[in-house]
Amino acid sequence: MERAGLAHGSRLRAGRVAMVLAAITWLPLLILAIVEGVAWGGHVEVPLLRDYLPYGQFLIAVPVLVLGQRIVTRSLSENGVRREGKRR
Repeated sequence: MERAGLAHGSRLRAGRVAMVLAAITWLPLLILAIVEGVAWGGHVEVPLLRDYLPYGQFLIAVPVLVLGQRIVTRSLSENGVRREGKRR
């Protein structure tokens, strides 16, 4: 993870991880839609690039979950709870 620039020491860079995960989930979907001819229109009523549900699922929800994990982990560690669920 450090080699890819997603971590600095033992700390993850949540913003970069969120962007990489969003790209990993979105790009295959876009590539397959282009190959099938349903990205811009043609064979379907609502093409992928005009359908807002995939945007919400992949480009908003995935980064929000990654960033939310960082906030919750920080909050739990401030209250004395370690990752394994045991108190210090």
